[in-house]
Order: sequence, then C-alpha cells, then structure tokens
Amino acid sequence: MEELKKCYEKLQAILKEMESKHETPVDDFINLDEDCQKDFMGDWTEEDLKQYEYVLKRASTIYKAFNIMREELHLGEMNLTLN
Repeated sequence: MEELKKCYEKLQAILKEMESKHETPVDDFINLDEDCQKDFMGDWTEEDLKQYEYVLKRASTIYKAFNIMREELHLGEMNLTLN
C-alpha cells in the first residue's frame, strides 16, 4: 500500500511540474475532442500533451489499484470466496 501511495504522489508531483511549465492551464483543453484541442492548447505542444496524458493515465491506474487494495485488505468490502 505504501509503495502505491508513494508512486501516486510522485506521479501527481510530475503532473504539477508539467503544468507549471506552461502558461495555458491544461484543464482549458484536455477534455475537448482532438479537433478543438489544437485551438485551445496555447503553449502546449502535441508531445507535451502526449506525455501529460501518459502520466495522468498511470496515476489513474495507480489510484484504482490503491482503492482495490484498500477495499480488499482493509475494508473487506469485496469478500470473494472460491467454490
């Protein structure tokens, strides 16, 4: 659990660092479809966005894994039995 938490925190720090390097907030365009994104990206390059989305996806996966472990090990919400 600790490793997942540390990894998630590290990935969040990387995302914040990436965001701080740009004047345009990523929230202004990240959820737009690809055709509209280019009009609102500001100083973000396509490569910058690709890297940001990769780290964001990894952070999301780590967050999901953390919650699964928390549920299974600590809350017992998903008590599965083998038949």
